[in-house]
Amino acid sequence: MGGRKKYSQYNQETLLEALDAVCEGKMSQRQAAREYGVPLTTLHDRLMSCNKTSSNPRLNLFTTQEEHRIVDYFRQWAEVGFLRTKLDVQEVMHSFLRKLRAQGRNNPLKDDRPGPFWYQTFFRRHPHLCLCTPDDLLAYKLGVIKHKMHFWKENLDVFCSNRGFTDAMTNPSRIYTADETTFFLCSGAGIVHAPHCPKNVLDRAKTENSSITVFMSLCADGRTLPGAITSPSGTPCSSDKSSIFQDWLLTESGCGFMTPEIFQEYLSQVFMPWIQNAGIETPVWLFLDSRCSYLSPEVWEFCLQHQIILYSLLHSSPQLLQPLCCLQASRSFLEGAGVGADDERQ
Repeated sequence: MGGRKKYSQYNQETLLEALDAVCEGKMSQRQAAREYGVPLTTLHDRLMSCNKTSSNPRLNLFTTQEEHRIVDYFRQWAEVGFLRTKLDVQEVMHSFLRKLRAQGRNNPLKDDRPGPFWYQTFFRRHPHLCLCTPDDLLAYKLGVIKHKMHFWKENLDVFCSNRGFTDAMTNPSRIYTADETTFFLCSGAGIVHAPHCPKNVLDRAKTENSSITVFMSLCADGRTLPGAITSPSGTPCSSDKSSIFQDWLLTESGCGFMTPEIFQEYLSQVFMPWIQNAGIETPVWLFLDSRCSYLSPEVWEFCLQHQIILYSLLHSSPQLLQPLCCLQASRSFLEGAGVGADDERQ
């Protein structure tokens, strides 16, 4: 007659020591289970945050100082009106974990991405952070009303007075806005209208989502700054010295979308050199869409270092300013092509 199955005897402190050993990269899960006498399945479940019914210990992905630093980024972004989603939070964590892994600090997460349970416990540890339901694009495109504009202006005035940025708001040459427009290379419908027996109708693969993104910056005094064009990987844009794009940033990304790395490259290679060559005093204001996806801790630190004040526009205003950006971009293209004013108006 077989006896009852024997279970490993361990206490909570031993389990926490095993978890710390794995999170700090000192040993693998199997080695920690053998060293501390903890069942491998229990250790794996706690690390993967799968066992939600038990009292799950904190997964030490970051030190206390590192986590407070991450929280401070979200606090500063919220102060200037940038809305971050769950995906944005996970991308920031993913970026930090990749850097820590490059420095030799391993973690048990797959692809260095925290799971949903860790995400929930992160907000429990920091209750002053909260999640908000975003507005529908069409709803807030039509929702620019007077009291919202006054409320946004009051918050901006308070921010300026607290930080001492009031003087920068009185000079139009120190106020800028920027936004991007994405052009998809091909429809995903699978069937397109074309002349009879065409030879130049192309389609994209089912998993491909290629596009070209044009990023434009405008100054409050009416000047247009050089922009950036992001194309899909493997399809680089090129220009010669006589091209209107000679001062633009021509770069590539996976599917042609704007990324934090490209935005920081634009700021360092195009935006700041233009500011310096124009002899414009810093700090300067740069107003962006509150839902922009290319804001990261690295971009934020770069802007603080170079005295670029990032602030979000009123939620619906980027949709109203977009025709102006398209007009300025079209004007640059037409001028480069030698089109006269009369032809341009036509």
